[in-house]
Parts: sequence; C-alpha cells; structure tokens
Amino acid sequence: QSEPNRAACLREEALNLTRDQRRDVQRNLTLLEFDTRGIDGIFGRGSRAAISAWQAEYGFDQTTYLTQRQIRRIDDQAKVRAQELEQ
Repeated sequence: QSEPNRAACLREEALNLTRDQRRDVQRNLTLLEFDTRGIDGIFGRGSRAAISAWQAEYGFDQTTYLTQRQIRRIDDQAKVRAQELEQ
C-alpha cells in the first residue's frame, strides 16, 4: 500500500493482459524506439523504463503502468511507424 503508483498498478492489473498482449506492447514500444530490453511478455525493469519514457514523451503521468487508452495509442503510433518504415 505504500507504493506511490499503487492505483495505477491495480488499474493495469485489472486489464488482465495476456503474455502475448504484453509482447505486443513491448514490440510496439521497441518499434517506437523505446527500448524494453527484450520482447518476452514480462514487464520487468526494461519494459517499465520504456513505458515511463513513452509516458513522459507524450504527456502522461510517469506511473510505469499502462491504461487501455495508452495501449491503444501505442498501438496506433506503432502502426503509423511501421507504415513509414515500409515506405
């Protein structure tokens, strides 16, 4: 209960992200040049640092935990970036 971002942590836990969904987030963050230090479906220190850096870049509170809205935005940004790279 002393964790400063406990509410954000609980909100992310409530999303019940599967390991594949976490891999998608990691892959997308990596595509956007936020280094998760691996794509393994586990949100460890590297993933949390990448999430925090992405949140800072796009004006979100740096909780290191994701909301559904943030996941959708990362996904949308990654789709645009993938299209840019294909061109």
